[in-house]
Amino acid sequence: RLLPHQVEGVKFLHKCVVKEGKGCILAHAPGLGKSQQVVAFLDALPDDFGPILFVVPHHTLSQWASEFRFSLSIRPMMLHEIGARNSDRAGFLDDWHKNGGAMFVSFDQYRLLTGSAKGKRKSEDLETFRKTLLNPGPRMVVCDEFVPHIASANSLNQIATPRRVILTGLPLGPNLLTFHTMANFVRPGSLGGAVEFSRDFATPVLEGGVLNVSLAAVQLAKRRWHVLLQLLAPFVCRADASALAAHIPTKREFVVRVRASPKQVFLYCQYLVARFGPDAAFGMLQVDPSPFGVPKARLSRAKLDALSNVDVPGIYDALSKVCFHQDSLVIKAEAEKRAAKARAQSARDSLDDFIVDGSDSDSALERKRKARASKNASNTTPTVPPTIAWWGDAFSNSDGQKSCDPNLCGKTQFILRLLEHTESTGEQTVVVAHDNLFLDVLVRALSTWRPNKDFLRIEASASLESRARTARTFRRQKVRLLLVCLVGPADLMLPSASRVVICDVPWHQWKASKPASWVYCSRQKKPTYIYTLVVQGSMEQKMFDFQSSANGLGARLANAPQVFSQDELRLLYKCDMEPADME
Repeated sequence: RLLPHQVEGVKFLHKCVVKEGKGCILAHAPGLGKSQQVVAFLDALPDDFGPILFVVPHHTLSQWASEFRFSLSIRPMMLHEIGARNSDRAGFLDDWHKNGGAMFVSFDQYRLLTGSAKGKRKSEDLETFRKTLLNPGPRMVVCDEFVPHIASANSLNQIATPRRVILTGLPLGPNLLTFHTMANFVRPGSLGGAVEFSRDFATPVLEGGVLNVSLAAVQLAKRRWHVLLQLLAPFVCRADASALAAHIPTKREFVVRVRASPKQVFLYCQYLVARFGPDAAFGMLQVDPSPFGVPKARLSRAKLDALSNVDVPGIYDALSKVCFHQDSLVIKAEAEKRAAKARAQSARDSLDDFIVDGSDSDSALERKRKARASKNASNTTPTVPPTIAWWGDAFSNSDGQKSCDPNLCGKTQFILRLLEHTESTGEQTVVVAHDNLFLDVLVRALSTWRPNKDFLRIEASASLESRARTARTFRRQKVRLLLVCLVGPADLMLPSASRVVICDVPWHQWKASKPASWVYCSRQKKPTYIYTLVVQGSMEQKMFDFQSSANGLGARLANAPQVFSQDELRLLYKCDMEPADME
């Protein structure tokens, strides 16, 4: 049964695609059931409507196949299941183009089949690909999470049909220029050229969200934003998570601000000093003694012009490791040492394989390979990686520990106490982090928990099949805890869980909104609780404040780091952390 916002979405698709014969954008927040709306819309089409093409990310193909189990009349056809022979693909596409139905291809596969890249493709196969996928092509094309990559965009823009539909989980953004590319795909020329759009909309809106901007710039940004929404209204259907509020149990979101341990504050400031240095050319840091016996860093106003060239994402990634738990640095050091030893051993093994008997009959090519292997072996030594040098001997007493003390970090303390509560209530919990190191720390803290029994884990390197299988096991077997790394494909359906803990603040704001949609969706039957953990006074907290602010700073995080003004960068790097008593 469709919810009211889904009914409106189906009506909107029918108006734009069937009545007007044009394209549209269904910009509903994650968890609102965009795929269900598309399936319901296709079921309402006449049988002779014609072929329909879906171009989707590869990791969503299996999810789309499962969504069509609710369809009354349409069975999806997956091109990737046919095999690698172009003749088989061409025949399959030709039958679909003649008989109709819903064909699914990935963005990369579509680009390769329709592009002009060299390959082992017969002229008749290439002609079939272009006839079925471009001109005359399908009667309608649906793009899930449109990829504005230049190669994919150029291939998709060659489709002859004007019935183009984009499904996106970001109601507007995060990058206005990216949204212009999507709008230009479904309604060519509706927002003018890229240069005009940047001048009239993107630049004023961006400048209106800068810290300490003038009142005139803010007012101009609001006017431009209002005009942009009016231009988009005829072909963009927007909805956010509030559309679910009246139809499923409530969702409550909490921001839990924890204080860092004394050692975390010391490491945090020590990294800033090592990164810039009191005597460095930037001259950006001053280090004062803290009443807690810990150095406290803050930004001076000297040479602030250099701030805009700093590698903000890299610095943020390093400091986020300190903010989560100090042992994440130990685990990283152990991993890098093992990798260095493995590289050295691999180089020595390669040299032993090449140097066999010193025979003079070796070819010139093999002599070069021996020399190269010998050089690699001599240059590869299991030294301590330079990335860990900045913390010095801070872990001289704890390096190499196989378990971590959760009492040394407020975040791990909160997670363990929450798990104690959910054990008594029988609820399932999802803990999300953007780095595998954070999951390693949690696994060490949960030393008495049994893997694959008491908790499951989805790592960044997990395949699509493994992710789907783990999520299915979590739902069906009612496993207490699921640990998920946000890197990689991030679309999961976990309505059996009722609590989500976001361990850190991702660099991109849209990633932070994904985990909540896994649990708080149209299929949820229980109240949902979302917890976001941030360290008080750290760069992590300031980034969260930027993302959450109403003046549009969060919409700029998908752009280059230099979008931050000097005042904003000064706030980001300022350390206001005060250590807590962890005893």
